[in-house]
Amino acid sequence: VALRAAAAGCAPAVVCVWTHRRGDPVPVPETLDRPPPDLAPYSRRAHAAHERRPPPIGAASGFIIDPAGLVVTAAHNVADRENGGTVEAIQVFTADGRRHPATLLGSDASRDIALLELTGGAGDWPHLAPTLEPPPPLGSTVAVLGRSEPPGGITLNRGAVGATSRLQGLALQISARINYGNLGGPVIDRHGRLVGLASHLSPETVWRQNCGVGFCLTGERIATAVDRLRRGETLPPLARPYIGVVIDPFAQVAGARIDQVGEEGPAARAGLQAGDRIVSWAGETIDDFIALRRAIRASQPGQTVTLGIVRGEERQSLDLQVGSR
Repeated sequence: VALRAAAAGCAPAVVCVWTHRRGDPVPVPETLDRPPPDLAPYSRRAHAAHERRPPPIGAASGFIIDPAGLVVTAAHNVADRENGGTVEAIQVFTADGRRHPATLLGSDASRDIALLELTGGAGDWPHLAPTLEPPPPLGSTVAVLGRSEPPGGITLNRGAVGATSRLQGLALQISARINYGNLGGPVIDRHGRLVGLASHLSPETVWRQNCGVGFCLTGERIATAVDRLRRGETLPPLARPYIGVVIDPFAQVAGARIDQVGEEGPAARAGLQAGDRIVSWAGETIDDFIALRRAIRASQPGQTVTLGIVRGEERQSLDLQVGSR
């Protein structure tokens, strides 16, 4: 009940983002109030196949963040597609079903956020402003809102916060279902406060849509990205730390046992070899491959760390410079 009430209060700011690309056979509708076509339900086999297809043509979601008509959505919603699917126009349908042309001010694929500006309308738009408040704690109830296809009603998918620092600290992990329709829509709490933006869903996503493992770009990250995109800046690419090894997750040994060392990677340059066990990282004990993965993710590209390893029966120390990719 609380979520439905909160969604009703946020609904005026939630929009449908319709991107028309070269070669799209479906024209952009004039309004968003026509009834949807009758669709037969997918069989189990057809649904599995559909999950692996590229996003459908047409509608996705977004929300207005500023009374002047600034709209955020997922960068994936307004990006060019392979095989010549170049974006030719972006239209935004507001809560009243009316269509407004939109200009793309900037986007960042690694953070999966795009900033649009409405080029028509009153100029005093209902909005959900991003804040710098800390994210809700684990287990908090949240909902993803969307406004995708005709007749343009609000969709609400309920879930909970499952992790608070995913994708290098960019996003929350939530259990609410995220699909190509509500991708780019706002994630709210039961009080109607903006938690973030439903993000990071693409045909390459491991977990795929509607699986209960989704990501939400936090309000702090939205605010920072919008501020820079609005000024026309290009956001620096995210650098992911790595050391260039494959770890044996099934090895029944203390530490993280290296199965393979990548050629010319940080581990190879440091002198690591297949069969070595990493037992400490910068003085912290490494009990297994999960602990090593956490240590790598917490490090910074270019940082030099001292590793404690066991090679055969001998314990050694090696200095390794963390790489990036």
